[in-house]
Amino acid sequence: MYTRLVKVVFVAAMVMFLDSGAAQGKTLYVEKWGDDASDCSRREPCFTIGEAIDKARRNDRIVVGPGQYPENLQILSNDDGDPLDGLKLESSAGRFATSIEPQAAATAVVNIGQPRVGIGRKGRGFSIEKTMGQYGIWIPSVSSAGIRIEGNRLSGHPTGMLVKGDRLQVRDNVVESTTDYSIRCNNCTRALIQGNHVSSENDFGGISLEFSQSVTVQYNRVLYGGGIWIDDASSGIKVKDNVSAYNPGGPGIRTQVADGFIAQGNIATFNEGSGVHANQSGPAGKPIQIKNNLVSVNRDNGMALYDLVDALVNGNTAADNNNYGFNLGLELQTARILNNSTWFNDDGGTHCGIYSFAGVAIGYVRHYRGGGDINCGDALGGSERSTPGPLRVNRARQL
Repeated sequence: MYTRLVKVVFVAAMVMFLDSGAAQGKTLYVEKWGDDASDCSRREPCFTIGEAIDKARRNDRIVVGPGQYPENLQILSNDDGDPLDGLKLESSAGRFATSIEPQAAATAVVNIGQPRVGIGRKGRGFSIEKTMGQYGIWIPSVSSAGIRIEGNRLSGHPTGMLVKGDRLQVRDNVVESTTDYSIRCNNCTRALIQGNHVSSENDFGGISLEFSQSVTVQYNRVLYGGGIWIDDASSGIKVKDNVSAYNPGGPGIRTQVADGFIAQGNIATFNEGSGVHANQSGPAGKPIQIKNNLVSVNRDNGMALYDLVDALVNGNTAADNNNYGFNLGLELQTARILNNSTWFNDDGGTHCGIYSFAGVAIGYVRHYRGGGDINCGDALGGSERSTPGPLRVNRARQL
């Protein structure tokens, strides 16, 4: 009786596993010496990635050999019309040896229209280059959940990738030479954008979040473009341990988030605007937290903070910025400004370490030399002028 019960439970579990769509599929192979009339096996690989996609089924894996593949890829369905959810596409030799370039004009080089699709993985990604359309990688539908884009290089596109959906992962990619956006996340929920290197002279954003909820942006380097931007329709965004530097398009990190924004452990330096620019455009939900960031050598302020109801600004260092170390605007009466440090801001000029409007209560501040006074507004809750010591080093510095 016990043995029969175990068998019944095992069979039921297997049925549930298969029904969940997580069953392991087969592996198809593509090589430059292959033949599209073959079955895409290891011994008889296909010649094009598109043919392997047409022959694949859900949860299959396609391994692509080194070489240049002039193709536009659509991951929607196979030749039989079956959906290709769970399809994984990866290279055998990595992004430096395997490239995908468009064959014809299209919206994107790679169009993903199914959930749980993977493009690349660590050490097994692609170079996706020279689009004839708008995007290197495009996810047009918010219903495409669980997609992973990892280990790829995207170059020469107006927008490197436009992604949407739930539980998205964008990890360890290099995005360069874009003109509009590098990584644009629109209607993303519970997403992770981690470990990417963005280096583009674009206009709108190195990493841009729009209409997105519960997204973590972590361990990225964002250089020479528009910095990290979060719009006022997003909430629950965490920006942690990133480097945002040399961005001519504005601040290193800019947010208008009204609910639950956290900026922690970031370095924002040599940006055309402020290091961190934050204002709250809607009613407060979970308070904003700006903690343990280093903002230095920015052309405007170290931090420009406005209308932050119940915000916590704690343990930050503003050093050698062109204007104020901290520019604190209106409606900060309920904010907690604690344990921050200012260094050499507007040295020799008239701007001070902290500028605050009337009614803003400021906690303890260490002020290590700079133009003007420690505070240009109300009296500080506690402050001192100190002999310079070592700057705080946070985790982002080591990226």
